[in-house]
Amino acid sequence: VGGYRAQAREALMKKAKDAAEKVRRWGDAVELEPMTAFDRRVVHQALKEDPDVETHSVEVEGTDKKAILLRPRH
Repeated sequence: VGGYRAQAREALMKKAKDAAEKVRRWGDAVELEPMTAFDRRVVHQALKEDPDVETHSVEVEGTDKKAILLRPRH
């Protein structure tokens, strides 16, 4: 639909890379907002080669949704 999905995927990848940069800079964990399984997969794929950051899907308390937690890789 007019490249909407590609644009949304690009925006999601940029958000993931920005969050990874915060993890690298500050050394703290960063949690992204709850998202669909497809969107979580996009984020995991975007950062799987990053040597400094690891990603984990975590359940959001009180919902059936999951968010992504980025942490420094040890």
